[in-house]
Amino acid sequence: MNNLVDKSYIIDTNVFRYYVNEHYHQVQPFWSTVRRNPDYSLYMCDEVVRELEVQAVNPALFKQFQRIQQELCPLMGEVLKYEGNIEQEHTLRMIAARLRYKHNVTMAGGLTGTTNGTRINLFRILGTE
Repeated sequence: MNNLVDKSYIIDTNVFRYYVNEHYHQVQPFWSTVRRNPDYSLYMCDEVVRELEVQAVNPALFKQFQRIQQELCPLMGEVLKYEGNIEQEHTLRMIAARLRYKHNVTMAGGLTGTTNGTRINLFRILGTE
């Protein structure tokens, strides 16, 4: 990851979480690179802030949340406002979860998947494609 081209990134929840858990090796090259280069711009969405706060309620995750606050949050630029439709996003996640657990469908990025050779597109199901 030392050849990162774009210098602006919106950081997702798992990129923070992986930094403080057993998946550290997957994100360590990214974090090392951006720490060495002050010209990188890092942002986070307010939805990520909310997700991390909810996860921090779990006592087992609270120390990880504190590390994220102390070590990674100072590297962030502004917090971006999430402008998605929260109800539609929730519906999408619920459909993906039901397909995954009740019908053993693997969803790529939570948006498309296959079961018994049939391709499923959640955007089409929601009427937003």
